[in-house]
Amino acid sequence: MGRPKRLQFPGACYAIVLRGNNRQDIFVSNADRRYFLSLARSYKERHGLRSTPTA
Repeated sequence: MGRPKRLQFPGACYAIVLRGNNRQDIFVSNADRRYFLSLARSYKERHGLRSTPTA
């Protein structure tokens, strides 16, 4: 059974969590990690997203 659809509305707050299977690493190298972060940053800027500090 799939997950229910996510509620979407203007101003909604969503959390993004990245985790490998069995808590394994998801990046092979620091270069992979930096590339992923650069992609995430470009999407954030392109779509006007904002980030909030984590606790």
